[in-house]
Amino acid sequence: MVEADGPAFRWATVRVTTVGVGVEKEFLRDAVGECVAEDFPMPGQTTSLQWQKSSQNFVVTDIQ
Repeated sequence: MVEADGPAFRWATVRVTTVGVGVEKEFLRDAVGECVAEDFPMPGQTTSLQWQKSSQNFVVTDIQ
């Protein structure tokens, strides 16, 4: 949720997934991938994401 001077004006639902089994999670190895998030961050925009092993997260590679 994003707020400015009081009321919220943007929000998003986020799903978090943890890779691994049990209490100790494993470092995800040899994973590669890209995906596109349409209508993000604003309607009509498209954001390209790429998996970055070093940060164990997706990074934004382009917004159009």
